Amino acid sequence: MSEIRAVRLLQNPMGQAAPPGERGDFVRISDGEVSTYLTVHEFEAADQAALEWVLARDVVRRRA
Repeated sequence: MSEIRAVRLLQNPMGQAAPPGERGDFVRISDGEVSTYLTVHEFEAADQAALEWVLARDVVRRRA
């Protein structure tokens, strides 16, 4: 699997990247092919394997 990139985003203005050092309101994770969104708490509680699983799950859901 490709490297997972995470971008912390703001709720207001919707979807704008959070300033450096800010937690943001939600997090977009992507492996370059598929992206999905997590709450900050979900992201911070997840390890690499969990993030890979979330992205793989979403690929399967989109193909169904």
